[in-house]
Amino acid sequence: MLDGNAVGIEDPRIIDLLREKGWKDLTAPQKLAIPKIKEGYNVLLTAPTGFGKTEAAILPIFEMMIKEKAEPVAVVYITPLRALINDITRRLRWWGSKLGFTVARKHGDVPSSEKAKRLRKAPHVIVTTPESLEIDLDWAQKFRSYYKNVKWVIIDEVHELISSKRGIQLILLLERLKKLTGYDFQRIGLSATIGDPEKVASFLFGSSKRKSIIIDIGKGKETIIEIDAVLAKDEEDPWGEIAKTIIDHIEPPTLIFVNSRSTAERLHEYLEKSGLKEIQVHHSSVSRSIRVSVEKDLLEGKLKGVVCTKTLELGIDIGDIRKVIQFRPPGSVTTLLQRIGRSGHRFYDISKGTVIGLNEVDILESLATVSLALKGELEEPQILEKPLDVLAREVLGIVLQNGEVDVKTLYEIVTGAYAYRNLKFEELISLLKYMEANGLLIKVNSEKYKIGPTFFKIWRFDSDIAYKRWWARNFTEFFTTIGERPSFQVKYGDIVVGDVDSQYVYRYLRVGDIVRLSGRNWKIIDIDDIGMKISVIPASTEEAEVPIWRGEGARRSIKIAKEVGRLLENLIVNGNIKVPENVKVYENAFKFLDSFAKSYTNKKNLLPNDKVMIIERHDNETVFLYWMGQNVAETLAHIIMYLISTKYTLNVYVKSSYLGFSVKVRNVDPIKILLSIPPEKVNELVENALERSPLYYAVLKELQVSFGKIGRIDPKKDSLIVEEAKRQVKQQYMDVKGAKKLLEKIRNGKIELVFVRDTETPLSKYVRELPPIRPWIKDASLLIVETLENMALTIDELSEILELPPKTIENKLKDLRKPEVVDRVFQFIDVDIGEWRWALVKDAEKIYESPEYRSSFEPYDVDEVFTLYIRPMDGLSYFTLYFSAREIISNIRKFIERIPVNEAYEVKVIPSDSMLKTLTPRYFYVPKSVIPYVALNGVTYMQILKNTS
Repeated sequence: MLDGNAVGIEDPRIIDLLREKGWKDLTAPQKLAIPKIKEGYNVLLTAPTGFGKTEAAILPIFEMMIKEKAEPVAVVYITPLRALINDITRRLRWWGSKLGFTVARKHGDVPSSEKAKRLRKAPHVIVTTPESLEIDLDWAQKFRSYYKNVKWVIIDEVHELISSKRGIQLILLLERLKKLTGYDFQRIGLSATIGDPEKVASFLFGSSKRKSIIIDIGKGKETIIEIDAVLAKDEEDPWGEIAKTIIDHIEPPTLIFVNSRSTAERLHEYLEKSGLKEIQVHHSSVSRSIRVSVEKDLLEGKLKGVVCTKTLELGIDIGDIRKVIQFRPPGSVTTLLQRIGRSGHRFYDISKGTVIGLNEVDILESLATVSLALKGELEEPQILEKPLDVLAREVLGIVLQNGEVDVKTLYEIVTGAYAYRNLKFEELISLLKYMEANGLLIKVNSEKYKIGPTFFKIWRFDSDIAYKRWWARNFTEFFTTIGERPSFQVKYGDIVVGDVDSQYVYRYLRVGDIVRLSGRNWKIIDIDDIGMKISVIPASTEEAEVPIWRGEGARRSIKIAKEVGRLLENLIVNGNIKVPENVKVYENAFKFLDSFAKSYTNKKNLLPNDKVMIIERHDNETVFLYWMGQNVAETLAHIIMYLISTKYTLNVYVKSSYLGFSVKVRNVDPIKILLSIPPEKVNELVENALERSPLYYAVLKELQVSFGKIGRIDPKKDSLIVEEAKRQVKQQYMDVKGAKKLLEKIRNGKIELVFVRDTETPLSKYVRELPPIRPWIKDASLLIVETLENMALTIDELSEILELPPKTIENKLKDLRKPEVVDRVFQFIDVDIGEWRWALVKDAEKIYESPEYRSSFEPYDVDEVFTLYIRPMDGLSYFTLYFSAREIISNIRKFIERIPVNEAYEVKVIPSDSMLKTLTPRYFYVPKSVIPYVALNGVTYMQILKNTS
């Protein structure tokens, strides 16, 4: 018999409802949370899915609402997904309607009739998203007044918000709500099991002075996890085998989680091709109506399975899921637990999951992630520190709410939020001044601001997108930090071909690349990152890169990296891996592990560990293997890419992974570069490296609109946004401290560098198969440099090879001659055809000695005297130097010593024959080291002219 006193509930009506539900007892989280909530504590309740966290929060609140005769709106229930709103509203209405309380939902898809009803009579409980709360506080003047009655705020699925800008937006909204109510309302956070709950609690509770408590139900439901592998016979197209393996594991109804939308679409296609019926796909790019239909079909038991991304990871009611399949490891222990917890949804059910990998590293990572999950070792949430773009949006929201804002009041509200606890007053003033300079704000007096004209220029009520610029937004987009990611419009002349994700463009695409869009291949001829446009022409080649949606799972932490290392060491050194009792590893997965172990036969010393970094070289690519985590790898890879691209060549690629990174470059030793990096200079080098990082440019573009910056970025005038973009890239993608620590260990001899020759390990192969990151060069420079390696080509030849207009090639070659360019070019006359050829300065000696071009540097009279006119970079007059070809050929170095300048703006080779002086060739932007070769070229050309005239 259910005893109300035993569970902390006193109101007989609620006890009767518990009995009506058929509940014989409460769950452990409910028993622990209810008394503390009734005592007025701020509570963070963490427990796996299916433990009734929602009822643990709302039942004691309903009891207090009855006792206090609460006025609407008394409770704000915040959840991150609109689909969750419908489910939560239904559950809360069951209780509320029987207790005399109204429950309403607020999101963009609510019918007009329901919206009108809510506006006529405010509900006691409103279920909403951060974005909808933003709209109410910023814009809904009439309804906003009801929020003054708020006494309780429940934040659901906290783990989904904590590490995102939506979470930052939410905690700022809570501080604004506190200011509006003038009351320290009670905050209750509900979350799946999460790392560092103390930090999460601090994040949620902000400036609240209430007592607080963390209730962490560490042990969840019984969990059974399987690990299997796909043994693909066709490595080029493994999808048929992938589909077959997944079908073998399906126990209807099954959720099949993948790590990206593109994978979801491809897998769904092949599952259907393999004959599986009653299978659907669910992700954020699928229309809302289809997603709702899929959820309904799942709930009614009409589907065998759904291929999905994180959209079904949260607590939407989709019925009893028998099993969860995770295709390829998700990259996060927390994510794996959350996803597998979707099966056996009730707290007394068993959760069943299968992780399916594609290669040896996948299987190791799967084992590592499962092992950490079962030990309860979760990643700590990464909370962004004072992101100024989110703050800028909230400043505008507060101004919209109040008409104008007092700077001191604004500072008081903002610094109450955990993420801005360390914000200096001067930093806020700098932000406000920058927003004023961009027209987002207008200064009313020394202490107050109001909305400026740029605001309504960017966020427009006019929905006509025919004349829409990249920065123009629909007004409703102002209220969200999600929005649509910036994308590049792809055009062939005036024809729009499609759109490509900006992150993908910055990270991977360059002029000259082939992409596939709208069913055909296109060659990129220009990337305009100001207008967000890519110009293309039809490509003749069959090969193409397919633009993909961003995201292939979480960035792997150092925790996962070290666990992989531990398991691998046990496998190789000890000959086995201890598999936990409730984990089953299938034969195919064991085959991968066996293959992995055999590849290290008699090479146990080639395995990275805490004291050893393995270095391998394959085809101009150097691979550094160490259990460093993805952010440390990204940091070191970016520094090395920067140092090589500024000192040696733009033609450098890097790949980063939680297991290490690789650098691909010709004629440069990345190992020497790594060893030359002073640990104390890491932060400075990262700052510089970001200026060539595609990650930086992608983040910079995403930030612009929030600051009202709609034109070209000027590094000096726009230093605030430049520094903010760098800071956010470092927070999200880098680990400066970790990189510095690793370099110190290498310098101090605590990490030994071991070189592998004549063989490639599976770890190296894994890293080398990752997509490359290149320096962000938006024009044809890099493409020309790559093509000219060890060659000398005419403009027409380059135009034909690259399929770019000759004028484009010519203009870029002229830019590449200049002294500040790393991969400089020079030109000489091909005396056989009478046309200019272009080559890299670093290849000048090779070109001179090459049989293919030798004739252009071989005068038939080596003793004829010529005059060399050299005009320096900073002068109007020429230096003159008399010489013969023999003098150069016999001793080039000695001839170089005679040259009076390091850089020549112009070089002319003048013959003694006055008839030919008007035909003398002119060479521009010539470094001292190349002058002997152009001098020989000039002599050869003039003698041929003389001989034929």
